Amino acid sequence: MAPDARILNVSSDRHDAPKDLTWPGVEQLATSGKDELVDRRSYSYSKLCMILFTYKLAQQLKVNHSRMTVNVVNPGLMIETGLAKDKSRFTPEMLDHFKDLRATAEASGDMLTDLMLNAKFANPSAKYYDRRSNNPIPSSKLSYQKDIQDELWQFSMENVGLTR
Repeated sequence: MAPDARILNVSSDRHDAPKDLTWPGVEQLATSGKDELVDRRSYSYSKLCMILFTYKLAQQLKVNHSRMTVNVVNPGLMIETGLAKDKSRFTPEMLDHFKDLRATAEASGDMLTDLMLNAKFANPSAKYYDRRSNNPIPSSKLSYQKDIQDELWQFSMENVGLTR
């Protein structure tokens, strides 16, 4: 990668849903089929992990004096893309209820392009962007917990064979 490369991870505002989401531990997440509560919230946990990973990677890049940036974005719920598992579940009432979460593929694509190419976004790292703003916004409190970032990082490194 180029020395000033940009890395952009995709998450979701659902990384904090429900609001009582707690960290069950990385081992519990890795074997979630045994835990009904973790399994029901697997989407939220997977999106939280993307943010935790982004923040930890940004820290690692900084420690290594890298000029690369790494950020994370919530592109919004884009029903028309075909990425939703089951579009039939989106009734008109449900769509109305989720109107604040929705985005078009075109608008989200424009935002992703800006984050990757616009000079305005060349330097900030470890930021969470939302489809509704060109400015970073806070992610969940849980996503800033360094001990959780470290736990996920270490577990990931071990499981892909990158431990020292």
